[in-house]
Amino acid sequence: MGWQGAPWLDRPERINEERTDQLICLLDLKPGMLVADIGAGTGRLRVQMLDRVRPDGQVWAVDVQPEMVTKRQALAKKTAESGFRVVQSSKISPNLPLGAFDRAVNT
Repeated sequence: MGWQGAPWLDRPERINEERTDQLICLLDLKPGMLVADIGAGTGRLRVQMLDRVRPDGQVWAVDVQPEMVTKRQALAKKTAESGFRVVQSSKISPNLPLGAFDRAVNT
């Protein structure tokens, strides 16, 4: 989906429609883990993942669309989210350090 669909991606009923809580449980996230959300878009899973990896863990949101990355960076800066990093990927690489992550999910 293009960045123009960001409001639809963040609609409140999406949580119940897609049951992302089940995905979060299956990831078995623990404090201190480093997690990559590849294709993060608006970063809708960040709060659920950050809650489980804090205080010392991090969630890296990766997206290929510069508009999504810019939106996510602005929100992270505005809310001063600690433990959250936004990464611009390319069509051929997620631009992540190889082997650095405890978990990765492609949303």
